[in-house]
Amino acid sequence: MLLLGGCTGAPTLDQVAADIGRAEHPRVLARFGGAVDAPGLQAYVADLGARLEPAGGRAEGRIRYTVLDEPTPNAFSLPGDHVYVTRGLLAIVDDEAELAATLAHEIAHLEAGHARARLEAEQRARAGAILADVMQAPSAAPGSGRGPGIASTTGDLQPLLVLQELEADRLGTRYLAAAGYDASAMARMLERLADYDHLHRRVSGLPALAAANRLDLRIEAAWAEARALPEGGAVPRATLLAVVDGLAWGPSIRRGFVDGRIFVHPALALSFAVPPGFELASGADWAMARHPTGLLLVVDDRAVDEVRTGPRPEAAMRVVQVDTPHGARHLRFLKLGAFSTADRLAIRLVVDSLRPLPASALERMRQRELTVVEVGPEDTARSLAARMPVPIEAEALFRLLNGFEPSAEPAPGRAVKLVRWRALSRP
Repeated sequence: MLLLGGCTGAPTLDQVAADIGRAEHPRVLARFGGAVDAPGLQAYVADLGARLEPAGGRAEGRIRYTVLDEPTPNAFSLPGDHVYVTRGLLAIVDDEAELAATLAHEIAHLEAGHARARLEAEQRARAGAILADVMQAPSAAPGSGRGPGIASTTGDLQPLLVLQELEADRLGTRYLAAAGYDASAMARMLERLADYDHLHRRVSGLPALAAANRLDLRIEAAWAEARALPEGGAVPRATLLAVVDGLAWGPSIRRGFVDGRIFVHPALALSFAVPPGFELASGADWAMARHPTGLLLVVDDRAVDEVRTGPRPEAAMRVVQVDTPHGARHLRFLKLGAFSTADRLAIRLVVDSLRPLPASALERMRQRELTVVEVGPEDTARSLAARMPVPIEAEALFRLLNGFEPSAEPAPGRAVKLVRWRALSRP
C-alpha cells in the first residue's frame, strides 16, 4: 500500500498514479494469465483504440492496449495509459461498436483523470492508493486480481466511483459518436454485462446482484445520452467476428474449469464439487472458493507449515492433503470465527468429492473455443445452442454471445458465434 505524504518535494499525484500503472502492469499480466497469444487480435484491439483516442483529445497511439487471457467479461484501465480488455468480454460483444464503447469508456477514465481524483479522495480519507479504473461485469470473482470496481470498494468512495462510471459512460458515448460509431453501443454494452451477470448467477446458484453496482442507473443514463446524439452510426461485425473465431472460451484449462458443479484443475491434478453459493477463482497453480458467509477454501501446493502464521487466533482452519500425479496438494478451509453447521456440511461435500486426476484423464482434456458459423434456413436459437458443449443454459448463452433478445430468432445467412471443443491438435 502506498501512503501519500504532504511534505515538500513529494511526488505529485499524477506522478504517483503513473508509478502505480508501471508497477501494476506486470502484476496484472500475472494475475490474469498473461496476454492472449493472438497477434492479430491484439493488433485489432490496439488499432480500434487508437482510432478512438483523438475523440478524447489524445494523440493517436499513446495508450497501450492488452487483451488478457481471462474468461470473465471485464475491462479496466491503469494510470500511465494502460487499457485492458479480457477475452471474456470479446466473446460477448456482438459488433465492433460495442467493443469500441468498452475502449471509449476506459479512454474516458484516463482523459478525465479519474485515477488522480481517487487518489485525492483516498488521501483525504488516509486510505491507500488506487490500482485501476474499471468497467466490469459485476460478478467478477473475488481474489481474481481485477481492479477494484464499485462492489469491491469502501463505502466512503462509492459515491465518487458511481459518478466516475457515469461520467466515463457519458464521455465514452460522445467519443463513439465522434468516431462514427453507433452511440447506443455504450448502453447496449452495459446491458450485455448485466445479462452476463444474470446468467452467471443463475448457473452458479448465486444470489441476485446487489443494487450497489448501479448498472441500472448507468444503462438508463447511457440510453439518454445516446438519444441526444445523431443516429446512424456504424455497427460493423465482420472484422470482429474474424478475429474472435477460434478464441478460447470459458476458463483456461491451464487455470482450471467448472464442469457442472465439479471444479477440475489440470495443473493441480485434482477435482472436487463446488457447493452452491460459492464464488470460484483460480490461477495456474491455485484455486479459491468463497461463500458470502465468510467460509473460504484455498487449494495449492504449499505445505501446511508454510501457512501456519496466516489465520488469526480466532479463525477456524481445517487442512486436507491429497496426493496427485503432480505431487501433494492441500485444501485449507478458513473462516473468521467458528465453523457453522452449514460450513461443516459444505466442507464435507468438498472433501467427499475430492479426487486426484490420473495422468490419462489429464491427457484427454480439451479447451473450448468460439467458432463463427452461418445460420442455415432451418436453424433456430435452440437448435444452434444444442450444438454447443454447454450443459446448463445453452440457449441463454447462445443469445448472450450473439445479442439476441429472449424471443428473437437468428436470420438465415447471419454469422453467429457458437462454442465448440478445440481440436486436440491445437494448443
